[in-house]
Amino acid sequence: MVRINMLKIKLDEEHPILSTHPLTGQVTSSSTFEEFSLNFIKGDQISIESYIHPHYPDLDCGGCNVFKLVNNSNLNFVTGYLIVGMGYEYDISCEPYKVIERRKAALQIGDGLLVNRLLSKTKLSRVVLTNEFDVFFKICFTKSYVIYLPDLIFGLQEVESLLPESVLIMTANYDEDSQPHIKFSRENLSRLSYADVQERIDSIYASYIDSLKHEDVESESKVQSSSAWPALSTLSAVNHNSPQNYPLWAFPALIANAIKKTAYIHKVPISVAGQTYLGEMAFLSQRHINAPSDKTIKGQPCSLFTITIFPSGAGKDNCINDACYVSKSMEKSNMALYEKEYDEWIRSKGESTEPKIPLARFTKLTIQGLISLVKKSDQKSFTWTTGEGAYLFSGYTMKSDTVGEALSVINNLLDGESISNVLKGSSIEYVDGIRFSINIGVQDVIASPALQNELLREQGFLARALIVFAEPLKNVQITKQDRFIRPDQDTDLKAYRSLCEQILSDVPKVLDCANTYTVILKTEEADDLHIEYENFVLREVEKNGRYAFIHSYARRTVQYVLRVAAIFAFFKQESVITSETMKGAISICRYSLEQWIDYYGKDNKSDSEILLEWLKAQYRKGNKKVLKSSINQKHAKFKSAKLRDAALQYLIETYHVRIEILNNSDYVVLHPKLVENLSN
Repeated sequence: MVRINMLKIKLDEEHPILSTHPLTGQVTSSSTFEEFSLNFIKGDQISIESYIHPHYPDLDCGGCNVFKLVNNSNLNFVTGYLIVGMGYEYDISCEPYKVIERRKAALQIGDGLLVNRLLSKTKLSRVVLTNEFDVFFKICFTKSYVIYLPDLIFGLQEVESLLPESVLIMTANYDEDSQPHIKFSRENLSRLSYADVQERIDSIYASYIDSLKHEDVESESKVQSSSAWPALSTLSAVNHNSPQNYPLWAFPALIANAIKKTAYIHKVPISVAGQTYLGEMAFLSQRHINAPSDKTIKGQPCSLFTITIFPSGAGKDNCINDACYVSKSMEKSNMALYEKEYDEWIRSKGESTEPKIPLARFTKLTIQGLISLVKKSDQKSFTWTTGEGAYLFSGYTMKSDTVGEALSVINNLLDGESISNVLKGSSIEYVDGIRFSINIGVQDVIASPALQNELLREQGFLARALIVFAEPLKNVQITKQDRFIRPDQDTDLKAYRSLCEQILSDVPKVLDCANTYTVILKTEEADDLHIEYENFVLREVEKNGRYAFIHSYARRTVQYVLRVAAIFAFFKQESVITSETMKGAISICRYSLEQWIDYYGKDNKSDSEILLEWLKAQYRKGNKKVLKSSINQKHAKFKSAKLRDAALQYLIETYHVRIEILNNSDYVVLHPKLVENLSN
């Protein structure tokens, strides 16, 4: 059995990895995964003359094997490295150098799932999972894709959701297992060659494929019977055109864990919980920092406008309660103290100074009332947060004759601009240097008239919003165990609340006289990604581009992605926006754009419906099973495999089609009920 004494080390600005050449004294430093890969990795090994071991600075780790650690929500997103092999220390006074010591090197940089290669570089037909290090290392040098999971049972469920349905999942260790499984002997594993291991994997896979073929031949009539399929669901029950998962991986780990726990406890989609937390993170961050800007060195506010469209009673308010628990609780205490001080001030008949109102959170407001209250408040950071979106979309602000003026004021507040209000008697209320976010949950029936309103779309109000448009989870079941779950006792939520308390207790590093905020800047690598994203947006807003219809929304995200990135960096306690953080922010904004496309296209025929009509036409022509890869070649709309797979995924989820594997190829088969209708 392989026993590894792994040294776990950090990699960030405060904990760079250094390599000092013993002869020249040249120091190479890396503080990001990109820098580390560029400086020290060549292929799948550490580059020669890399003195990266923190405990043995003269140990050359060159030639050690490098394995990637990936995000458990995105198997293509690198979050660290595992380095294993033999390092050498040399006597450099000799020529050639003489080895004076050999030492095993085992370093873990970062966290994540251990894999032998990225999915994007692997044509997947099967995946091997193991909870044994020595089995992992034996398989990893074959052509198979392997993942190490400490807990095979729990990990199997987690990984299964990230892989295409057509992929065969195999397990491998020293135990018996009923599913496709490779059993090794502890005594004989070291004697097996990599070719022997691959042969075992291929043999089990071939047996599995043969069993599928046998079932296909023997059970053709059963497969074509309705009893072998679940009942058809309606295509409209799911969002139409954007199957991508909400990018939970983009959030700092502590926040992501809290989001997952909130979604689980309240049985809501991850996107609904994530959007609510993102809105609260903006409120907590905006009092401390500015996001970078390509327009001014002073940066821009990191304030956000988030909209979550979700049915009434399905969990919006529960998510807000979890995400905003600390800020709401602290404000409630502050308001109780204020009311006491205010009563004392009234009793003093104005002899003392009138206390400032500590109110920073609103559920219902008018623009004039907001300006007046801000003037009387001792706060600089405000949020309009509510699960009752009617206060915004159906309230006085949107129905008044001065809706255009009101929207301009809100836009200015979101962008950190000054606002003023002329009262009767020519007195003026002037506000500058404040931060203002909006975090709204709303039902579609309330939001729809406003979101379709041309004035709101063209004036830039809606273009500033990041949106989530979701349906309640299907087939939710409540267990007895669920009754005993309490958010205030959960470890992940307690960790999140502790962080919020720390942020709200810290005095903002703000120079009130100049209204300046600390600007979190981009690294060069992050800026490269930002430029790449801006060019992507510029291409897609052109005529016939994906974002042509929502061009103003897409253009706005070029700067808003910096706000999201700054918020993530702040919560990670990073002084700069790294490339990993920028990738996450871009994913959040792209998800929002896809959600806007879904929302505005929800009454049109979806990609899934178009593909289903085409598959029915193929059946009428006698093609009972359609080769999946032929769809790209024969249908003009689905030249992209990504669009094809997106449309297919919804058809699979609603049981209109299924994928069958024959001779290592994927075939699309229609539900028998659809076939009956076509035959009649």
